[in-house]
Amino acid sequence: QLFSGSIKKVTIRYGGEVTRYNLKPLTIAVVKGLLTPICGPSVNFVNAPAMAEERGIAVNESLSTQKEVFSNYIEIEVTSAGKAQEGKSSNSIMGTLFADQLPRIVRVNEFSLDAEPKGWVLFIYNEDQPGVVGTVGNILGKNEINIAEMSLGRVQKGKKMLAMTVINTDNEVPEKVLAEIKKFPPIRDAKIVKL
Repeated sequence: QLFSGSIKKVTIRYGGEVTRYNLKPLTIAVVKGLLTPICGPSVNFVNAPAMAEERGIAVNESLSTQKEVFSNYIEIEVTSAGKAQEGKSSNSIMGTLFADQLPRIVRVNEFSLDAEPKGWVLFIYNEDQPGVVGTVGNILGKNEINIAEMSLGRVQKGKKMLAMTVINTDNEVPEKVLAEIKKFPPIRDAKIVKL
């Protein structure tokens, strides 16, 4: 939902203590999760691998030796036919379980975050400037969309500081509101995801 273009390849990297267990069920769950927004309720845990194969999606699973600050994590890299963020052909998302046992998105591409993958989630990619968060908050507020949670990650790219803001909302962000957010000049992209 977050990245455009048809999926060509999915690479799932497991790290930490989770690597000691049978990862096949997790891999199937990831494939089902990727296909459900595309295929709807017809995809399930039994047919997800076959449906991915039918669609020409290569699924790779690996154990990561990369050191992370998390005791367990799953990183999913999706390679698509379309252009991804900043013209790349692939994007990645990393998730983990914190001590409260609730899942968290902790990285989207190079942006470190702490976002709950639940309900309606607004992802905003922008140039980091004063007033962006306030403007987005005002647009959501005037459209009676309440912010439940928010996480912000920033990275330096050349001379520019870029940011990704992840906002959990209590209700759906309609397309007209999303279009209004995208009109604000520092915003490079904005997408709403239903989890």
